[in-house]
Amino acid sequence: MEAMIGSILGWIGTFGTLSAYLMILRGWVNPANRWYLALNTVGGFAASAGAFALGAVPAATSNLVWGLIGLHGIIAAARAKTPASVDSIGDCTAPIFVVQREWDPTVTEATLIDLPWLTPAGADAGREDPAEPAAAERASEPAAVQAEASAAQSAPAASPPTALA
Repeated sequence: MEAMIGSILGWIGTFGTLSAYLMILRGWVNPANRWYLALNTVGGFAASAGAFALGAVPAATSNLVWGLIGLHGIIAAARAKTPASVDSIGDCTAPIFVVQREWDPTVTEATLIDLPWLTPAGADAGREDPAEPAAAERASEPAAVQAEASAAQSAPAASPPTALA
C-alpha cells in the first residue's frame, strides 16, 4: 500500500513540475505567476514524498529542495508590492505645451553645440580653413614667402597631362 501511495504522489509531483515547466516554456505564464509557483511547490513536495515512500533518498532530497525553492517564490511573490492603480494616484496631471505650426522644408532649426572633447588638443578653434595657416603664423613669415604663397593661391590649377594614343 505504501508503494502505491508513493507512486501516486511521485506521478502527481512529476506531472505538476513538468506542467509548470511547459507553461513557462510556451510563454503562457511568467515566473512570478502564482499558479506557476504553486505547481512547482506542490509538485516538488509531492514528488519528494513519493520518492521518500519508495526509499529513493537522493530523489526525495532533490525534490524537497525543489519544493522549498517554489515555497520561497510564493513567499517572495506575496511580499512583493503591487504597483499603485491609476485610480489611487489621483489628479496628478501637468499641462504639456506643444508648439504647432506648418512644416516648412526650407527652414532648418538647429542648435549649435560645442563638443570640446572632439577637437584635438591645442587645435586653433578660430581657423576657418584648416589647410590655410593662421593669420599670426603668416604675419611672422618673411615678405618673400608671403608673396610666393599668395601667387600660388591665385595661379590657375595646372591641367593634368593628357595621354597621346
